[in-house]
Amino acid sequence: MNDVLNILTSYNRAWSPGAQAAATLADVIGYRFLVDRDVSKVAAHLPQKRTLTLSAVGLSEEASDSLIVQEAYERRCIIVTANGEHFKAAMLRFMRVQKRKQCYDLNGLIVLPSGYEHQKRLLQDAQDRLRFGGRRLAWRDVWERDFYVRLKKSGLHEVWRFPPCRYCTEQTVRARR
Repeated sequence: MNDVLNILTSYNRAWSPGAQAAATLADVIGYRFLVDRDVSKVAAHLPQKRTLTLSAVGLSEEASDSLIVQEAYERRCIIVTANGEHFKAAMLRFMRVQKRKQCYDLNGLIVLPSGYEHQKRLLQDAQDRLRFGGRRLAWRDVWERDFYVRLKKSGLHEVWRFPPCRYCTEQTVRARR
């Protein structure tokens, strides 16, 4: 047990500039997905032990996007949805308005097109086709580095990183002074 505690207390979120947040169980377990109601059928095509539904985390099917973003932050999950524009806006707003002196970086967003068959097909080969800066991405990379991933029917996926949260941005500016 002491070994686990030592790992937890020594782990820092190094991917987040300026943040020296304490480790959580999610850090040790690794990435997880929080599946939005509009893509709930594809949960079966994600790693079962790493996938949470809204009901599994105690949220109703009518939960607001901002409430889902808050839950994903607390549980350190990648959000999976077909409602990309609304979630992108909610995530950017969440990172911008937090006031406490701690990191509020999130853990990524995967946006799927509409239609279950398209979603299923794209998820099956997504990890083989995801690239950023010429480098192959795994789901763990999306989770660790807060990537926005839009899987497109054409196969030409859109991938970029969310900007750091307000706290991390301020820490980076202070470090440069």
